[in-house]
Amino acid sequence: MKSVLQEFYRGNFVPCNREFENSGAARMYRELLQKQETIYKRLETSFDAQQAKDFQAYCALQAQMEAEEQEDLFLYSFRLGARWERELFSRRTDGIVKEPF
Repeated sequence: MKSVLQEFYRGNFVPCNREFENSGAARMYRELLQKQETIYKRLETSFDAQQAKDFQAYCALQAQMEAEEQEDLFLYSFRLGARWERELFSRRTDGIVKEPF
């Protein structure tokens, strides 16, 4: 098993650069992405020049917001996992019976 820390240090582990699986969930996601792309193109071509520019700016801001949210969620999840691990390996002092480990 490869070391996650080594892979991260070497630049081989980049959580935001993941490839799709061949699962049902991944297929459904690709289908949703295709539908979104179709609607985006249809909207973009139906706008006049200023509306198209505004729409593109809106979409760029939305993408930027989603990236910020994803990063925040990643950091939160990572920290939460570390807290769980710390608690798992700490002696429990609130139990009725003393733990044997």
